[in-house]
Amino acid sequence: MSGGHFPFSHKGRSAIHAIPSKGSIWLMLKQMFNRVPSKWQFCSLVLCIMLFISSLEFSIPQLTQFTIDKIIPKKDMTR
Repeated sequence: MSGGHFPFSHKGRSAIHAIPSKGSIWLMLKQMFNRVPSKWQFCSLVLCIMLFISSLEFSIPQLTQFTIDKIIPKKDMTR
């Protein structure tokens, strides 16, 4: 790795100096699936797992809020 370049960098430029192109998330996903055609099932699985984790990160605070606001004031610990 001479010259401060990372292996597989685009057009000989360092990955640090590469300027990302502007576009939508769908364009980014399309480009990703086009670059790894043999791994599209794995990429789809990873995308689904990311969406599942994101939904958990949303639901846990909501459940905590419900517990603090509704269950604890009523002292109903049976739920």
